[in-house]
Amino acid sequence: MTTERTIYVHDRRRTPLVLRARFEWTFFGLGLFAAINLFLVGSFLLMEALRNPIAASTTVIVAGAFMVALAGFLLIYLARPRFKAASARK
Repeated sequence: MTTERTIYVHDRRRTPLVLRARFEWTFFGLGLFAAINLFLVGSFLLMEALRNPIAASTTVIVAGAFMVALAGFLLIYLARPRFKAASARK
């Protein structure tokens, strides 16, 4: 029986899968699709409220503004995933 020696080499590519497969990178396409749809539906609701302000209800205006704001936050979250991780380390 022979003895074998194992040598561990530190390599950048040996990053564990848990660290590489983050939520933002895994679901980027789905998040982008949701953000675009939220923005389009919210802006449609707001444009309809601007076209006919007499018939527009408060619920439609608040829902449209909420959708546009949520789409903006989602796009920022998807565009800067490292910003959140860097601020969490400090």
